[in-house]
Amino acid sequence: MISRSFSFSPVFLARLWGRLRRVAVMAAPLVAVAALGSCCPQDLHDEVYLIRDPDPSRQALIDACRDPARRDCLPLCRELSGSSRYGVIQHCELHQDSSGYVQVHVGIDEELACE
Repeated sequence: MISRSFSFSPVFLARLWGRLRRVAVMAAPLVAVAALGSCCPQDLHDEVYLIRDPDPSRQALIDACRDPARRDCLPLCRELSGSSRYGVIQHCELHQDSSGYVQVHVGIDEELACE
């Protein structure tokens, strides 16, 4: 039986390592550009909620939003929109409508809109 053993010389391995490193350094900007091009654009969703005869827990959130000393509307907007951990509420406004509805405007910036 005849067997052959292959071994690489240190000079060959040094040249191979140098070429691989050069390819990696040259490819890094291309990979970065491709990654930026594949990112999903951020999208702002503006939603309007109409509330009539709210339950007591929601009425407490509306009262906290109307309170001139606090003006804390974020809990109300989070509860209405059910915003996920990926969404950032950009604006939250509370308006009284003439027909008895409370209007809540919520703008959500979806940071990870694409999957």
